[in-house]
Amino acid sequence: MSMHGTRPLGLLVVALALGCHTPLIRTEAGSLESDGETARDVHERPGIGKQILLYLPNRIVDLVDTVHFPIVPLSVGVGPDIRITRWLQLSAQVGAGAAVGLDDRSHEFFWVNTSATAALGPWRTGVGIGTAPSLGDWEVGVAGGATKFAIDLAEIVDFVLGWFFIDVRKDDYGWE
Repeated sequence: MSMHGTRPLGLLVVALALGCHTPLIRTEAGSLESDGETARDVHERPGIGKQILLYLPNRIVDLVDTVHFPIVPLSVGVGPDIRITRWLQLSAQVGAGAAVGLDDRSHEFFWVNTSATAALGPWRTGVGIGTAPSLGDWEVGVAGGATKFAIDLAEIVDFVLGWFFIDVRKDDYGWE
């Protein structure tokens, strides 16, 4: 077997060996960080004037955030990557690809990556280069390479409660 044929298997072995007990979020090219408090968690609610001005744009963005899919997926992946929330997932996948679309609140329009992912139940780990679609704790969907098709249950709750000025995700525009 050539060296090129063993690379995907090697990436998967590295992903399994790195094992992690919290989901990982890809933040920048080649970097992974664990779920945790973001800078936005410590800020207070914007003033009522700003909330009213941004009310409709925030509802539109909240609606778009409920589904995750690329407009133009160009991806290949071998193996499953299935999520029914953070706590029930199965993945043993290697993939590569590029996609054009909006990736929830990161709002990246274009991303390229090569990755290997392993997941079982609540444990997920992965290695890769590039930017991959982010993962939400309450997503239900499938992924492969740089492509993800998912519905985010937490974003649906955020969308519905947003009509009553309740922003459970603290992701509305206007937060400083």
